[in-house]
Amino acid sequence: MPKTGNTATSSDQAKIATFRNLYTRVLLGLHAQEHQVLGVTSSIAEEGKTTIASGLATALAEDGALMGFGRDQDTVVLVQCNVSSPPDDQRLAVRSGPGLVQLIRGECDLEAAIQATAVERLAILPVGDPSHGFPMAIRAALLPEVITQLRSKYGLVVLDLPSILNSSDTQVLARLADQLIVVVRAGVTPGKLVRQALDDLGDETILGVVLNDSSSELPAWLENRL
Repeated sequence: MPKTGNTATSSDQAKIATFRNLYTRVLLGLHAQEHQVLGVTSSIAEEGKTTIASGLATALAEDGALMGFGRDQDTVVLVQCNVSSPPDDQRLAVRSGPGLVQLIRGECDLEAAIQATAVERLAILPVGDPSHGFPMAIRAALLPEVITQLRSKYGLVVLDLPSILNSSDTQVLARLADQLIVVVRAGVTPGKLVRQALDDLGDETILGVVLNDSSSELPAWLENRL
């Protein structure tokens, strides 16, 4: 996404249009008011899920689009659950300090863990320091309460999740999302791995599949899930 105050290039404009189209489809899918938590994942690593999660959250916040879709609040929070891959957008850079891990452990409150970004209406909940405590922390009983707090404070909660087949953490975190988007890198991810990941998640919570870096049409078996 382009930086605030800079003249957008044609490439920037295309990226903006792509994420605007994506969030429109997402919000139409999340039509029920209680559907406030969206998870973004992939079958394996390096498919661009963090780019999609952060780009989607940024575009929604910049456009102030949530209230236009019937939400009471127009703010978005991006929750970093993918410890190995921070967003590329420098406006979403986080400082060292408490985050999700400390919040779950009861070592800080929500206000201390949340960080503002350079994007209006967008906040970020980083993993926190040290991130190596993440796998144990997310299996604690307090995690659902953290998500409940976020639901009450923000119009949309976007979870940047680990990949499905590389980490059991995703199965723990995915159950907290109302709906899930699965990112697939075109021409890279074997179809059998995508099918396995989709089967592991189940159909009930999958909102759709995003084919990343694609110039061709979706295969039919993915098309049916959009």
